[in-house]
Amino acid sequence: MGPVVVYVHRRRPERVASWLRDAGFEIEAQWLCDPDEQVPQAFLFARNAS
Repeated sequence: MGPVVVYVHRRRPERVASWLRDAGFEIEAQWLCDPDEQVPQAFLFARNAS
């Protein structure tokens, strides 16, 4: 097996939540891991609103 390449794109949680809502999802919960970071890491839980 060869090397694994991983690309990481850090986005602001509120921006990702906005994209999810625009795509028809409802945000169920959001957990900020380190809100004091310049770009905080978060877990967003969303479900299809339709």
